[in-house]
Amino acid sequence: MTSTVAVQRAVLKSDLPATARHIMLTLAAIADFKTGAIPAEHSRSLSEIADATGLGRSTAARILNLLEASGWIERDRPEVVAARTEGAKTAYVLKIGGSPAAGPGLVPERDQVERQGSPTAGPGLVPQRDGGSPTAGRIRGTDLKVCTDPPSSTSHSHPLVGEPDEGIASPERTDVERICTRLADRIEANGSKRPKVTRRWRTAARLLLDVDGRTVEQVERAIDWCQADDFWRGNVLSMPKLRERYDQLRLAAQRNGARASPPVTTRHIDDLTPEQRAARNPWQNSVRASQVRGAS
Repeated sequence: MTSTVAVQRAVLKSDLPATARHIMLTLAAIADFKTGAIPAEHSRSLSEIADATGLGRSTAARILNLLEASGWIERDRPEVVAARTEGAKTAYVLKIGGSPAAGPGLVPERDQVERQGSPTAGPGLVPQRDGGSPTAGRIRGTDLKVCTDPPSSTSHSHPLVGEPDEGIASPERTDVERICTRLADRIEANGSKRPKVTRRWRTAARLLLDVDGRTVEQVERAIDWCQADDFWRGNVLSMPKLRERYDQLRLAAQRNGARASPPVTTRHIDDLTPEQRAARNPWQNSVRASQVRGAS
């Protein structure tokens, strides 16, 4: 076992790329002081590591593979099903490794060209997202990496390293976007700062719909109910929290509905006028009606 202090000192003296050092120091901040281990229950997901370091998700994934291949980390990955349905995370153990192996898609750091004379593959090369030649460079704002040859015309199939494309994931599904936007709108309407719809929001929304089996309409009613409730509006301020508390919200709505009026069967609901239906809690009606149908 290696202490985090020893790991941090080794990282600072190493010839790891800057992005790899950044990830190693980020992991060291949450690792056990004496052992350098990060158990799964205290670990961070790939998205969380990307958010913490400001790197793109694909960049973080590639750097983690580089660190593992170079002996700097050991990973104990969960089963894919457990990761998707239960949120299981990878356990890490930090080590003191060696120089990263050279591979395609690497570019030299600015001072390395001056020392070595030519941008050949070697220690300290930075992984390049475009997968092109070792001489391919990139521009991020005013930060210009040294390059001796123009990038290949086939090297634009992926975004360039450092592009700010991972902080907020791009929209993918209209149903996911719909419920995420609904929750953000209601939180803002309650006077809070409008939250950002991040990748974690969209992941929780997809799991709520696809794994938990909720419909868009059920989720929207849950959002409206909890954001109208004095207690729950302060406890549900994100989509992951909504998914975590969904059943508690449903039961709380049932209890409130039971205190407000006597139980109603499906037949009695059908007998109510539109005005009477509108006066009742819409999410509570849906919950009770579905229970009655299931019992019949």
